[in-house]
Amino acid sequence: MGKRGPNQTVEDDSSVATEVSKDQVAAVAALLRRLFGGSTPQPATWDNPRFWNVDGLRSDRCQFLAVGNAINFRFWTVTADQVVASEGPVEGEFFRGAMYMWRRLRVGVLRGEFELNARWLSELTEESLERALQDDCGACPLSPGLADRAENLRDLGTRLLDDWEGEFVNVVDAADGSLTRFADLSAAFRAFDDPIRKLTMVNAIMLAGSGLTHFDAEPLPGIDYHLIKQAVRQGLVMPSREVQDKLRDRQFLTSMESLELRHATLTALLRVGEASGISTAVIDNIYWGNGRICDEQKPACQIAGGAECPFEEACLQRVDLGRPLELTRYY
Repeated sequence: MGKRGPNQTVEDDSSVATEVSKDQVAAVAALLRRLFGGSTPQPATWDNPRFWNVDGLRSDRCQFLAVGNAINFRFWTVTADQVVASEGPVEGEFFRGAMYMWRRLRVGVLRGEFELNARWLSELTEESLERALQDDCGACPLSPGLADRAENLRDLGTRLLDDWEGEFVNVVDAADGSLTRFADLSAAFRAFDDPIRKLTMVNAIMLAGSGLTHFDAEPLPGIDYHLIKQAVRQGLVMPSREVQDKLRDRQFLTSMESLELRHATLTALLRVGEASGISTAVIDNIYWGNGRICDEQKPACQIAGGAECPFEEACLQRVDLGRPLELTRYY
């Protein structure tokens, strides 16, 4: 396995209430080794033209990924004590969460409803963004967090104009293959200033997987609520009793509780990567792709004859614990 990226702030989890289980790290890593049978799984290539502009110029593809990842968060709301996913139809086909966002953004660019041009982004209003992200029925599934999404895109456009000749590809190239440098440059943008660097790492994973750049280290997993939920349910991460109660009762976490939980999840998945010999980008792909199988209300392990979860044999199945809820623009 290649050397890690910029993770110095998450290695020591000894001083926090949330613990990482060594036994569960070993169990999940052993399961992954068995699943892949000694082969070396490759990261996702993000080459579906329905979601990404794979036939565009390199500069346009980098811009599209930066724009999409600047709004790649908060795909849920809470209604009547239930967590409701953001979802809706686009050109007659139903999408959910991030896949709704990517599909709608792709269609919006093709229709001319949304532009990747930095000037256009810098002048974007919340109302025009809402229109550009509407589904076939005229609703906007991405209304939760819409103000932060619009602000992220305005900041992205403004900073690209001021410092990077309007093109995110110039940020990518200025990093010169250094993942640490890329993370540091990205942190200057409002969209990518997360201390855990979730959206920066998702952007790095997609840029590298798409072949748009190569980094000198593996991007870290992008720690969002899907990854945290599974890490907690598997027993990789053991939160304090107070946080467990909040996860069980679908209560909102404080920013400190959320940050601690995200730190621990990142530490746990890095250790799974080390123990299994599997790329951390692939670890991210696996957990993100399994998010709907480990469903909020009906995880596959609780449904007879349902889809199989690849982690079932090594999972403690603490399915009473739900996704971490925090009003944040980071995940």
